[in-house]
Amino acid sequence: MKKVDTNKYTKLTLSLERIRGIITELPHNGHRFVVLYDDKPDKQGYIQTILEDDTLGEQSPYLLETRVYHTEDTFSHYRKSCTKAQEIFPYFEDFYKDIPFSYENWEEVTKEFLED
Repeated sequence: MKKVDTNKYTKLTLSLERIRGIITELPHNGHRFVVLYDDKPDKQGYIQTILEDDTLGEQSPYLLETRVYHTEDTFSHYRKSCTKAQEIFPYFEDFYKDIPFSYENWEEVTKEFLED
């Protein structure tokens, strides 16, 4: 089952429609970020979004990140910027429905998260 964390919610099960609403209102609702993940122990990946610059409010692009685990200890981390919340919805919907998506237009940033 998919769970949502924000700075106001922890491990909450929400409908896809409610998740969309939180993302759309991110500049105003005080949540600051949205993380969607699977609470099954064998599924460690997630997708998340924040405003790139919350001081810009509605004018801020959204930063979208996702992590894909290949094994328990290895993963790939991807990032992309989206100008509007509507651009993010298909990715959250696919993740919510366990539909794989392409990372072709994403920046691969795994090295930023690996220990030296």
